Amino acid sequence: MLHYLIIGRTGVGKDYLVKLLEDRGMTSVKSYTTRPKSYETENSHIFITADEAVTMTNRAATAIINGNEYFATIPQVENTDIYVIDPEGMKELTANMPDAAFYIIYVEATSDMDRKMHAVARADDKIKEETIFDKRNESEDAMFSEFENTLRHIYRADLPSCIIGVDIFENVYDKEAAEHFADTIAGHKQFHDMMEKIIREGLELGIVSSSDADPAKIRIVKKDGSENAASIDRFTEILTGNPHGMSDFMKAYIYKSSRFADIKSNTESNTHEK
Repeated sequence: MLHYLIIGRTGVGKDYLVKLLEDRGMTSVKSYTTRPKSYETENSHIFITADEAVTMTNRAATAIINGNEYFATIPQVENTDIYVIDPEGMKELTANMPDAAFYIIYVEATSDMDRKMHAVARADDKIKEETIFDKRNESEDAMFSEFENTLRHIYRADLPSCIIGVDIFENVYDKEAAEHFADTIAGHKQFHDMMEKIIREGLELGIVSSSDADPAKIRIVKKDGSENAASIDRFTEILTGNPHGMSDFMKAYIYKSSRFADIKSNTESNTHEK
């Protein structure tokens, strides 16, 4: 299962993007936090006390922001499509779940003022929220500045190997633009899920093979003859990003899969008639 990590500075519109993706059938982690609600009806997290947080185990990642804990458990992440997390939490998450497949969606705004106005506008107590925003923004600035430099590096060499893709969304707080981006991500997930099912069937048909070192992964033979292994999620992204390899795989799949038996039978009959 491919998991999308929504990352961005405070007030950038992460929760809104998650809502749009949920409207398109995707599921999200509702992480735990010890911070108080920004407004009475806020439900973006599971709000708990510090005493309750101490009892929570099997964590996927934990972040401390402005003195408050934010965390999710591994089962929560395994069973959902989307996880809103910060860069430090991402490092812990990928270390705790190295065999999972993650796709980063980094959300950014055109200016700090846009983010601040967005955060303050949704709060019940706007003066209090302005103070909270300034503190959060200051406390997370160094972390996000470093991460943004990594994302803009052409090779992104500092990202863990289980990060299989990155997309940057500039939020201009325009509904149509956000809807279009959400459609793109939902479409990517649908295509990935479809191809993952086909690749699993291709594994059964012998089109691809399991790694000797790790049967749960797919064996990859490089041009120099050396071998590597990749999870099915990661192999799906590798294959769909390689037009030649994708073409060869699909030709073999069509030839071997029972799904195309009628088409192949009709084609062969027509060939014999001619």
